[in-house]
Amino acid sequence: RAVLAELQPGPVPLVHALGQLLRQRTGVVIPVDAWDYGRIPDHLRATFQVEDADHRVLGEDKDLRSLTERLRPRVRTELARISPGVERTGLLDFPPGGLPRTVHSQRGSVRLTGFPTLVDEGASVAIRVVGSQDEAGRSMRTGIRRLLLLAVPSPVRPALARLDNREKLALGHSPYADVPALLADAVAACVDHLVAQAGGPAWDEPAWHRLAAEVRAGLPQTMTDAVRTIAEVLARDQELGQAVAAARRPGLAAGLADIDAQRARLLSPGFASATGVGRLGDLVRYLRAAEHRVSRLVQDPGRDARWASELHTVQAAYDELLTGLPAPGRARPEVVAIRWMIEELRVGLFAQTLGTAYPVSVKRVLTAIDRAAVLAASPQEPAGPLPEATE
Repeated sequence: RAVLAELQPGPVPLVHALGQLLRQRTGVVIPVDAWDYGRIPDHLRATFQVEDADHRVLGEDKDLRSLTERLRPRVRTELARISPGVERTGLLDFPPGGLPRTVHSQRGSVRLTGFPTLVDEGASVAIRVVGSQDEAGRSMRTGIRRLLLLAVPSPVRPALARLDNREKLALGHSPYADVPALLADAVAACVDHLVAQAGGPAWDEPAWHRLAAEVRAGLPQTMTDAVRTIAEVLARDQELGQAVAAARRPGLAAGLADIDAQRARLLSPGFASATGVGRLGDLVRYLRAAEHRVSRLVQDPGRDARWASELHTVQAAYDELLTGLPAPGRARPEVVAIRWMIEELRVGLFAQTLGTAYPVSVKRVLTAIDRAAVLAASPQEPAGPLPEATE
């Protein structure tokens, strides 16, 4: 009743809006899964139906996302049917003539629109027609990456030849299955970086040839720089691990567990491409800040606990945001940027002397989370390349 007067209709899901207002009033974060939809009577919940051109019901559900996923295979089948000759598999080079941005078909009063895109199949790519511009954009980025990896010489051997022994040894201490897996992910990160610098994936042959030439020219040096930075990151993580191990004692368990969780988030398998070449250097600073935190934790556990409490409020709010979003929403740049804002906040709280990349505070991060919830609830999804570093 207290927040009802402040609740306004809008694109944010009801439980997100309620959670934001209650958090602003009380400081308590209510996870999305704490709201029990099962206690709402069916007659108060919307029912969604999808009909065909003859008004036959193809599907019905109280959960729109579940209904959408259930009908996705049928949509794929229909999109393939309206675009004969467009879909292909086993491509090892960019398709002659390029890709049309859309294909259309009229079914009675309904105009169907499909979006052709490249799909990474591992050793080759395929052309598929998908149901949204956003899905086409996401798939196109990985499809173009695969074609570039097939088209340009591997930069791995030249990059390794430029490393010293200390850097080569550091590569062996990573979360990847082995060093080749790490290097393959680093190459993917470098290709993504160069494609973004060139303006994004190519959709026609002239643009493809220009893009391939730029990646071929820039990949060797980009890979060398990236691998050196990754080696520095892994060496710093080893030092942090040793500091955490030396500080382990019962009274410090909560703070050290938080640092362990931070390390796991920053350096999980696939971290090179997930982080992006443009942000790999920040990982060094984040790990240095965590090592600085260990030393201060040993000196004053109470102070660390107070700062950790502020941090956990922000992390819980961000986790709540992610829980309520589908995978495409979690990949939006404004949502991804909050992850890095939280890392900057850690630096600001626990290692102020290292400095943050931009001004950051608990209030700024919570405001960004609220804004991202509104934007992510919008039906419009970005179709272009995601920036590697966005505040």
